[in-house]
Amino acid sequence: MSVNHGERNTLSIIKKSKLLITLLFSLFSPAIWAMQQYQLTCPGRGEMSVSNTDYVITTLLWDDGFIVAPRPATYTDKSGNVLTVYQFRNNEMLLVNKIKNRYFFIYRDENKSQKEVECIKGPNQRIAVKWANG
Repeated sequence: MSVNHGERNTLSIIKKSKLLITLLFSLFSPAIWAMQQYQLTCPGRGEMSVSNTDYVITTLLWDDGFIVAPRPATYTDKSGNVLTVYQFRNNEMLLVNKIKNRYFFIYRDENKSQKEVECIKGPNQRIAVKWANG
């Protein structure tokens, strides 16, 4: 079967259109850019990596630890400050005041004493999520 020049051009345009549509979809799809990450430096805990997904899971990673938190709760204190509270599965908490850009971490130290420390936050980084074909 032979394909004439006009049919080749039409097939080429269709292939290019499909490629362009796929590319545009992947660039603007929320699933591709579904995670952000930042570093927190907290006294007594050192540097930690916090990852927030658009799918409502937050992870916390440090030297020898990895913990997960479900959807955060939002509270307003007596002063009118809005706090986002991440309750991790090991009962540690990250409290975030986004308006004042303040981050607090509550954890138990090696002596099982509860500590509440203010942390220093690094810049946000968007992370591309690559899906496996399957």
